[in-house]
Amino acid sequence: MYNVCVTKKSILVFFIGGIAVVGLVAAASYEYVSQKNKQSGSNVACAQEAMICPDGSSVGRTGPKCEFAKCPDIPTHPAPINGDPIPANHTAPQTNTPPANAASMKLIFKYGVGAKNALDTFAGTYTKDMVIDPSITVPFHLTEDERARIFSKINELKVFDQKQPAPLMAMMNPCSGYYLKVHTDSYDKDLSWSNCSGKTIAPAWNTFSEFMISLIESKDEYKKLPKTKSEYL
Repeated sequence: MYNVCVTKKSILVFFIGGIAVVGLVAAASYEYVSQKNKQSGSNVACAQEAMICPDGSSVGRTGPKCEFAKCPDIPTHPAPINGDPIPANHTAPQTNTPPANAASMKLIFKYGVGAKNALDTFAGTYTKDMVIDPSITVPFHLTEDERARIFSKINELKVFDQKQPAPLMAMMNPCSGYYLKVHTDSYDKDLSWSNCSGKTIAPAWNTFSEFMISLIESKDEYKKLPKTKSEYL
């Protein structure tokens, strides 16, 4: 009777031990497979979710961390194809190319008492009135950008469309005279105005004269000229 009990206990211990060994092997196998999956990034079951991208497409979760995939890049200004309309928010690239007329423009601008100061881009010179001394003429050059700015200012102020206002009763002495001649590939125009004999000057002409004189006096060629020894009274 004793031997039978021992045999049954042995079988029970063996059975329980077998189950434990199988459990350990299964756990080890699961851990091994899990580690391999993490390393390879494959066979990971992610939640079936979708995210809508700005372009209207959708992306799902992927990778070992089940993160949403990156949305496609969207061009800021897609180029029109086959005559498609340009988007309303499209901005044309800015260039520094001056208008064609500005590139070909030549001008003469005279100003001051007797209009004795003169910028002449036909001759490439500037003449300064020295009042009591003889006038001085020097080489003078305008850059492409400066010509473009002058051309834009003429159009902006509609210089050639202005009229000399009615004269005032007051007389100015000495008075200043102005002369403008512009030549481009498409036109030749000239104009003169003054505040002599009680005349007033159109605001646009005043603005243009101040712009031109400021531009001239900002140039190195002008700054190198001697100062006048006296002024008109």
